[in-house]
Amino acid sequence: MDWTELKSEIYYTDGSLKDIYIQNTDIEDNEKWCEFANNNYEVNWFNGLKQINEDKIEFETV
Repeated sequence: MDWTELKSEIYYTDGSLKDIYIQNTDIEDNEKWCEFANNNYEVNWFNGLKQINEDKIEFETV
């Protein structure tokens, strides 16, 4: 399978966001992911408890 076929069959654009499931992980893995995302990417995260947008993911809230 080449990129053209992958793009049209798997990664096609339909306007929705895709769910990604990563199996065999635990809470420490999730905390590492949050830390990685906060340190390496521009984050715009809606904190539902505070009802505000924040520039980092609060792992304790998630």
